[in-house]
Amino acid sequence: MPDIIGCYLLRSDSKVYKGATYIGFTTDPRRRIRQHNGDLVNGAWQTKRKRPWSMMVYVHGFPNKRVGLQFEWAWQNPRRSRFLKRIYAGKRPPYGVKGKLQILHEMLNVLPWKKYPLHVNFITQEAVDIANKKCRKLPSHIDSILGPLDALHIYQKTDYKEEDTDSEAEADLLDELEPELSQASDSESVTSISEAQCQLCNRLQSKLKIVTCIYCNTATHIVCLARKFRLAALHEGKGDLIPESGKCPRCTKKLLWPTVVEAYLEQSRKRKRVLKRKKNRSRSRSRSRSCSSQQSSRRRRRAATD
Repeated sequence: MPDIIGCYLLRSDSKVYKGATYIGFTTDPRRRIRQHNGDLVNGAWQTKRKRPWSMMVYVHGFPNKRVGLQFEWAWQNPRRSRFLKRIYAGKRPPYGVKGKLQILHEMLNVLPWKKYPLHVNFITQEAVDIANKKCRKLPSHIDSILGPLDALHIYQKTDYKEEDTDSEAEADLLDELEPELSQASDSESVTSISEAQCQLCNRLQSKLKIVTCIYCNTATHIVCLARKFRLAALHEGKGDLIPESGKCPRCTKKLLWPTVVEAYLEQSRKRKRVLKRKKNRSRSRSRSRSCSSQQSSRRRRRAATD
């Protein structure tokens, strides 16, 4: 999994298309803005005519790429998103930098995104001023800062290596490369999960489903973890049926319940894919056996007639 997953907002500085915006997804924003401006290959074709571009804001902290891409699509299509269509039903969504920032702040105040541990990195002072004057206030656990892209933690690492992780060329090859890569990773992860023991009840997986911590990979039953989170919330005076967050029993880091559920669903999908592949393999073997038996019977018949 990449070290950072996020979505960004661009503004065109072209004299002809001044004020035009573009919303995208990336795991390397510094490289991506260079691609949009033509310094590197594989920039999006929609942004080619309206160069140069400036990045206004970068929202990161999504648990995986799928969630980040869903956020990008909803940000681009607020009237079609099932989480936002009530807000923008019957009216045109706001446009321009101010409008896109208003949509962003609305998204971060509705489920499921308001429960994610996200970070809003404003690149320009203009974006901060618009957010403070024209947009809704962000939830308390979502922090917002003003700073350049170089200040992001991925660029502070000594082992950082610039890679083309979100190019259109890679997207075209995704259908061919992903199945082979996912087969190995899925089988390994399912094997490790099936052999795991719950850290809360000390029982093996049995019929209860296991979920692992996104930070330390500690295995627990999702039912046991939910019970632990809810008991902790009751001690704090919160009586919600669905827990908002809690601490991992091993690393004690804060886990948001939507993040836990997302990890559990992802692991369940991996289990289903592995089981389906095993089933298909057994079917293909049985078919090959039946074909070989039919061929051998035909040969015996021919030999008998001769």
